Amino acid sequence: MEGFEDGALVLRLKDRHLLELNPTEHCILEFTDGKRDAAQVAVLLQESFQITQEQALKDTFSLPLLIFEKQTNVKSLSRP
Repeated sequence: MEGFEDGALVLRLKDRHLLELNPTEHCILEFTDGKRDAAQVAVLLQESFQITQEQALKDTFSLPLLIFEKQTNVKSLSRP
């Protein structure tokens, strides 16, 4: 993952696609460190973006599905 001020790029290795993440998605991945559970990640997200606890939990739990299903405008990396 390469982070930027307005999001991040992640290389999905299984199909060699670059995924463009928005700032919220980027923060969720940054906060997911193997030490925090989803509720703790949601609290950090809530504090960072001034959103409700309900929205923070929804965003936190939906990110894994987005990463697996996300379509992107960044082109696939293919072998020559």
